[in-house]
Amino acid sequence: MRDESCAELVDSGKVGIGQLFRHLDKLPRFELVDAGRIAETGGMWREYELSSEEVFCFITEVFEPDAWCVYVKIIIRYLFDF
Repeated sequence: MRDESCAELVDSGKVGIGQLFRHLDKLPRFELVDAGRIAETGGMWREYELSSEEVFCFITEVFEPDAWCVYVKIIIRYLFDF
């Protein structure tokens, strides 16, 4: 982190990384670095950067193959009123 006060907020547990930009009232710059599928599981992963003048975050997310199933069920339920 470029600003020590930001590091203190995250280290204290008072603010998560996702909340930090809101706390700073900054819209972060998003840059997708890489993404792909996991052949063994059928899942996927992505690496991206979120940054502002005060903060730079490099984030890796891994998604299970069924990560979106709940979302799809909610959409179907909403559209068709099950």
